[in-house]
Amino acid sequence: MTPREMLERFQSLDVDRAIKMTIGRTRDLIIDRNQDQLMQGIRSDGTEITPAYTYFTREKKKEKGRDPGIVTLYDTGAFFRDMFVDVGSDVIEIDSMDNKSEELKDKYGEKIFGLSGDSRHRYVSDAMPVLIEKIKEILKL
Repeated sequence: MTPREMLERFQSLDVDRAIKMTIGRTRDLIIDRNQDQLMQGIRSDGTEITPAYTYFTREKKKEKGRDPGIVTLYDTGAFFRDMFVDVGSDVIEIDSMDNKSEELKDKYGEKIFGLSGDSRHRYVSDAMPVLIEKIKEILKL
């Protein structure tokens, strides 16, 4: 490949598209990071998930061997199992198809979905090799 051909390939590279394709390929990583932070009781803005569980819910958590002081939004697992990532043209949406999703967003805030700074850094670190491979594929390297 000549330097001119290489330059033309680089100039034609649509980085935004490559990133969106990478995000699409690494959706499960995003969901894993979001769920990890929820299990620590953390919202995407890094704040603690509040309000605290009711007395009844805290007792159920104790029975299951879980820390009743951390609001994880995990009970049966349905909410977590039904989480998805939708990559749009301008927005990346994380949500859950579970029927409790709207109720949980109303009670605990929209920021239960999304990645906090730490989770975002871990995601980027894990997704970077996928992005590099995608760019190599596009550039035919």
